[in-house]
Amino acid sequence: MFPRHASFALGTILLAVAHAAQAATPTVLDAETSVYLDANMMQTQYQVHGGGQSENGFAPGFGVGASALLPTHPNNPNNVDFYTALDYQFNAGNLSYNGGLFNTQTQVTTSISATERAVFQRIEARIGAGFQTGGVEIIPFFAAGYQSWNRNVDITDVSISGDFYHAALLGFGGKLDVPVGDTLVASGSAEVLGLVGGGVTINNQDFGHSMGATPEERLEFGLDDAVGAHFHLFAKGYWEQFNYAGTQPVSYGIYSLSRPFSTTSQYGVNIGAGYTF
Repeated sequence: MFPRHASFALGTILLAVAHAAQAATPTVLDAETSVYLDANMMQTQYQVHGGGQSENGFAPGFGVGASALLPTHPNNPNNVDFYTALDYQFNAGNLSYNGGLFNTQTQVTTSISATERAVFQRIEARIGAGFQTGGVEIIPFFAAGYQSWNRNVDITDVSISGDFYHAALLGFGGKLDVPVGDTLVASGSAEVLGLVGGGVTINNQDFGHSMGATPEERLEFGLDDAVGAHFHLFAKGYWEQFNYAGTQPVSYGIYSLSRPFSTTSQYGVNIGAGYTF
């Protein structure tokens, strides 16, 4: 249990920050209030715990989204800001697959190397509040979303194309926006999310749909530069790591297939343009 005195101290600090906060600077407001489109490149490292399966490779993609940071009382600068955002990312590419298949008739596991045609999708919504102090905008937020992985590995003996992972996302995070000059904003964010309601299907058949809740961590750093009255260019890099809880073995023809506990790490760079409204 969180100690009572620590809770009191944390509450006192948050109250002090809120009391001292002001509405965001115009540079930050412009950077955070926009619709945008980006191109990206993502690197994926998938590893089954205990060995046996791994996947690595790059997947290009694109993203679209919108965010808003609005003063709750525009005529009162000594107030907090309302923050909301919605982001969608799509990536598709070939990964190198190394793993094995267990033959239930011969009781032999065959090692396999193949190419996986992967498709990743991720959508996240945020809602929170912004507090500006000393020019820096502090934005705590709640987050919810969804992510999926269409795992298309074609193997001569048996096809596991249509291996579809999916899970809802739920958690919280924080973001810092730091104005650098009159047009540039540097930012950083950290999130702690939970993968909940996760499952796997193969060729639209249920395959251990009741995977347990597991964690996801995400760090992101970015730069946004106002190059015109309403137009912005931005670049950001991110790292995230998450676990899939896995499934029990299921017979699939002469093979026994399972999805064991695994860890996935993804790194990406996004470059795009936004329109401030």
